[in-house]
Amino acid sequence: MAKKKTERPIYEPPRIVPLDRPMTARAPLDHRRGPDLKSLSGHDPLALLERFGSPLVIYDADRLTANYRQFLGAFTAKWPKSRIAYSVKTNYMSSIVAALHQAGAKMEVVSGFEYQICRRAGIPGTDIAFNGPWKKSEELEQAFREGSLVNFDNLDEVARAEAVAARVPGRHKVGIRCNMEVSYPPWDKFGFSLTAGETLRIAKRLIGSRSFELHGLRMHVGTYIPNPDQYLKGAAALVELALRIREETGVTIEVIDMGGGYAS
Repeated sequence: MAKKKTERPIYEPPRIVPLDRPMTARAPLDHRRGPDLKSLSGHDPLALLERFGSPLVIYDADRLTANYRQFLGAFTAKWPKSRIAYSVKTNYMSSIVAALHQAGAKMEVVSGFEYQICRRAGIPGTDIAFNGPWKKSEELEQAFREGSLVNFDNLDEVARAEAVAARVPGRHKVGIRCNMEVSYPPWDKFGFSLTAGETLRIAKRLIGSRSFELHGLRMHVGTYIPNPDQYLKGAAALVELALRIREETGVTIEVIDMGGGYAS
């Protein structure tokens, strides 16, 4: 019986079609922009501009703290032990930092500059988490002395921190930034690889140290993330790692840090 001849599809050259939206799936700018403000907390913005000049930054402290409490409440309704750490790099005006801390927020910094803003605002080191890929040795020493949680980002930093911690008595709370494949392309330029097993190896190294107490596991899977499934995958991966650490070392991880990147 003769085989039926398969017709080949007609070749069509590739076409480049411009997207009608950015790759991050944000709405167009005109849709993201809110209406013009006629009044802010009972004040006329134009009158304030005429009084104080331009540029002028105005914020509503009551609305800011209300938004914080609403955001926190979305988590504590299901997980009562949840805490929010404000990313100081988002806006490091000292009055905003102080207002959010007074409302109950902890602080998250990625530089010594931001750390000092918090300290000058009267925020104790114990309420500061020090993240970021580069921390100076003197900044690490201050953070250790003042009881901050320091999240390590790379092996070079761990080695330097071990030398610094040897000069500061006691055991210091530290965490590990983990990167993982929860999206494509993965946000894996910072932290220790979960897929390659780096996180478990560095966890055991820190647990075996006389200077450190492994307190937390941290992730930050990207910025402006509209898909909550990425957080679901990341949380599951961190919990699985925490359980494995407890099984193999007997140490219980106290903090699972979900990072930022929430769509706004």
